[in-house]
Amino acid sequence: MSDAIELGYDPNGSGKLIPKGKSSKKMLTRAEWEALPTVAITNMVNRHDRDAKTYQVWKVGIYDSPDGPLPIASIESATGPIEHRLPVEFVPWVEHCIGMAMMGANAFPAQVEFAKLNGEYHVRMK
Repeated sequence: MSDAIELGYDPNGSGKLIPKGKSSKKMLTRAEWEALPTVAITNMVNRHDRDAKTYQVWKVGIYDSPDGPLPIASIESATGPIEHRLPVEFVPWVEHCIGMAMMGANAFPAQVEFAKLNGEYHVRMK
């Protein structure tokens, strides 16, 4: 699997964002996505909690699958960027980031914190 993913609209007309050069006929399976390393999600006690781990995120994307969209983030490691899976609760945020990038407002690379507070997932970009 590559370290970075460029996304584009499915050439088969599904209207979904998929890795460029692919089509919805070749999808990432949920098992392949689940085999990716996970991002540690900090359980915050309150909104002012600053203990969440900060990641250097190079880009985010979504794989199409029969089970629905599967979000990923390309995160810096000692050997370079590595794809990590994000909880599916982050799909709306990833779609927003992709939409903004397609309009020319790419927020990445960026320092990002992933957290959970009162059962809700949160992202803080620094």
